Amino acid sequence: PADNVVGSLLPLTELAGEGVRIAQDSPFLARASSATAAEAMLGDGEADGLFGWEPVGADGQPTDTGGTIMRLAAAGVPKTSLRVLWSSAPLRYGPHVVRSDLDAEAKRRLAVFLTNLKSLTPDVYDLLEPTHSGGFELAVSKDYATALAIVRRETGGD
Repeated sequence: PADNVVGSLLPLTELAGEGVRIAQDSPFLARASSATAAEAMLGDGEADGLFGWEPVGADGQPTDTGGTIMRLAAAGVPKTSLRVLWSSAPLRYGPHVVRSDLDAEAKRRLAVFLTNLKSLTPDVYDLLEPTHSGGFELAVSKDYATALAIVRRETGGD
């Protein structure tokens, strides 16, 4: 769908930033009702490519723990027939926040617990977060530059 972040908003925003401007209504874009429908179109030969996603680790490298390529392969599309032609900057998940009136020591302990959870107790981390890789990291403004670019583009503040 045109309002889908990964399948439309992110690639159109990032590609425009690289000098490749594609209009939402470009005749070569085929819209699908969902990621699953787009993947079926590719698998059935109704599309030559698609905008998909894959999880990456802290190093920016694919983790092979899910995403479009893994789903296509599970659906019977040979992985060797798939190529990644372009990758966007990472799109981070939303940050976890705490109330500003929380005791400073409690904030410190919570930050230490969350940022060290995966490395110190991976079994507990896997119970809490089985589908996203990487663990918790301290967030900084640049982590959300991609999301901010999408918002600016969609609100006309480009």
